[in-house]
Amino acid sequence: MALEPMGWPSSPDDPGTPKTPKDHYGHRVTQGTLCSSSWNSTRSGSVCTHVQGSEPDGQGSALTDPHVSDRDEIEPVTATLAEAFHNDPVWTWAIPDASHRRRRFGCLWSLLITSAVESSWVWSTAEAGAVALWNPPGVPDLVSPYDEEVDEVIDRQFGSGAERLRSVLAAFDQHRPTSPEHFYLNMFGVRDDQRGKGLGMELLALNPEAIDALGQAAYLESSNPANNKRYLAHGFEILEEFSLPEGGPTVTTMCRDAPQVPSH
Repeated sequence: MALEPMGWPSSPDDPGTPKTPKDHYGHRVTQGTLCSSSWNSTRSGSVCTHVQGSEPDGQGSALTDPHVSDRDEIEPVTATLAEAFHNDPVWTWAIPDASHRRRRFGCLWSLLITSAVESSWVWSTAEAGAVALWNPPGVPDLVSPYDEEVDEVIDRQFGSGAERLRSVLAAFDQHRPTSPEHFYLNMFGVRDDQRGKGLGMELLALNPEAIDALGQAAYLESSNPANNKRYLAHGFEILEEFSLPEGGPTVTTMCRDAPQVPSH
């Protein structure tokens, strides 16, 4: 999922994707610079991947108590993300029935978050005002035993909409790069009553600094075009964009290269 300068294997065009310029690998090129040629797209094998919620631009510094979330915070973290994605373009298309959307989000994403807290890379601010869920390199979206439960949860909660949801998750999975090794921003969102305070963007700035210190790259999917400029401002670059099946909305994938090690 992304747009970049060179080195990205081509993927088929979606008929529903707007006509935009392409690089010589066949990727559509949008505004913004491209990541380095070391990234390879296409990967398979994960079950559950997700995108980012939105936050209006805030003023000043309002970050409070950024920390790694633990099991005691699974419920408020899940509630924040379910709220943040309620009106997201991708997820409103994936789950058209708004009356059930938040509950279905909660059931599915609590599984994802419960799995992720074990890797110690679910970050939040005070009272889960802003949340960033990262998967470290080599850590799957769902670890055992949660990976064995996800299909049952999808079938039970989504009923006739289960296949559309699976098509969204499969599209994310198909476009996620296999290399270089990277941290994956699986979910990122801000609670409605905390938007506009800069919480999300400060959390987004803090996490990549820690990732840089580990010498690692980072990757995300943006499900809302309004957020792309914010990710660009924090060092991410566009990798590619793709449209979801059946004329669904467009997703932009972005990467942030690992810091260069000075040569001596």
